[in-house]
Amino acid sequence: MTLAPTLSINSDFWSRPELRLYVTHGQWNKAAGNVTGQAGFADKTSGTSYGAQVEWWF
Repeated sequence: MTLAPTLSINSDFWSRPELRLYVTHGQWNKAAGNVTGQAGFADKTSGTSYGAQVEWWF
């Protein structure tokens, strides 16, 4: 599940610049968590990431 509110100067779909803040939460089974080969993820079955993205055209 991802939540990504967006701020822009205009309400037009193609309006830029645009700032997007996001939070994503995911869940997976043990087999999928083991695919990375990283020992730190071997026992994990969920995770959350968050950040910001700026998009503009020139």
